[in-house]
Amino acid sequence: MKYFVLLFMVLLLMNPTFGQDKKWEIGGELGVNLSTTGGRWDKNDDTKNKWIATPLIGAQVAYNFTSMIALMAGFYMMKSGALYITENLYQETTYEARQRERFTTLRLPVLARFMWGTTWQYYGLFGFYLSKRLGGKYVYKIPSQDFEQSGKIKFKKNPDDSGEGDDWILDTKDYRRLDFGLSVGGGVRRQLGPGYLSFNVLFGLGFLDFYKWENKNDKPDGYKPYNNRNLSFQFGYAYPL
Repeated sequence: MKYFVLLFMVLLLMNPTFGQDKKWEIGGELGVNLSTTGGRWDKNDDTKNKWIATPLIGAQVAYNFTSMIALMAGFYMMKSGALYITENLYQETTYEARQRERFTTLRLPVLARFMWGTTWQYYGLFGFYLSKRLGGKYVYKIPSQDFEQSGKIKFKKNPDDSGEGDDWILDTKDYRRLDFGLSVGGGVRRQLGPGYLSFNVLFGLGFLDFYKWENKNDKPDGYKPYNNRNLSFQFGYAYPL
């Protein structure tokens, strides 16, 4: 798919009918990223996968083929992960356990933008993204028992140990750092000074399971892939070149 997008850009750039509409824009964005995962370990797993909210910062560049159609690419840093809540039973006592996982994540979206309007310009966004987890932190709590444990999450190839103290070391043979997914959303912008102030909402649906399985038969009965879900609210300012 990424090669199709690149080919599409090259063909449009080579088309002489678009020559007089060329216009680059570059800018930055700040916002909030909400993330969670879809997934279930087995048929008896009643874990609730909740959303977490973290800051987002990044840069974007856009190429306007016409006043209505543009291709955008971004580079964002954020946190991704989820809050997992389970009900556990111990000695006839039920208690709630909360595990929050946050990964420092780089995301590179490539989006088509379809825009209309004059003073207020409205637009829709559609495309794909590639992201990578750099590492993270976890916090495990049992509120009723005043218990808390936390540590870092690190990715290593063929790790020699399980980590330092309470840290987790995840073998890249079994856990996936890269994700590829679909992005769709929209927004509005208006000229302010030499550039454009914008606000957009973008939903992302990951295609890849966080866990790797060499043999599909090893999956527990009722297993559902742990795919990323993300919803971002972003303010940006783009300057035309």
